[in-house]
Amino acid sequence: MPWWKRKPKISEEERLAALFERANSSFEKSQQLIPLVAQDVLNLEQSDRLASLNLNQEWSIADEIDILKIYLEGYKSSFGNMTYTFVADAADPVPIKALVLLPIVQNACINGYNGMENYPVKVKVKVLGRTISLEVSNRVNHHLADQSDTDLMDQARARLDFSYFGRYNLFLNSNSNLFKATLLLQV
Repeated sequence: MPWWKRKPKISEEERLAALFERANSSFEKSQQLIPLVAQDVLNLEQSDRLASLNLNQEWSIADEIDILKIYLEGYKSSFGNMTYTFVADAADPVPIKALVLLPIVQNACINGYNGMENYPVKVKVKVLGRTISLEVSNRVNHHLADQSDTDLMDQARARLDFSYFGRYNLFLNSNSNLFKATLLLQV
């Protein structure tokens, strides 16, 4: 095998340290971005709670859903021309790592085309037992080569690998009109 095709061997400890750094970076970016985007809709108590979160902290799925709604409403308020629909069916109170779902929603808002009512960002969260299903779809941004290959999706994968390794499936699908991310998460 040619030298340029060989991957350097790293220890398990080095791999885990790198994964932690990527996951922590993702968490911190999400934590810092929410108050910037949602300053008009975020109250002081919510802002203080966000600031006190850490990478390994869990909260209820209801809290995660609330923060997704706050982010979407804040993004719409900040950037004006965004439309979205949000459906949540989370009757079962399950714990989830704080802000783990947010990068997938951020990817749709930031990298998708969502300025017309005909093409809203669609977010659907369902909880059945200990399984959380998140579906996020948006109109394709034709200025991007691949919406699944963005920093936000890399951050989402890093958080999921760090917090839920082997307990999730992330499906990314795109055609000429629609990008869809579906996450099935065992908590």
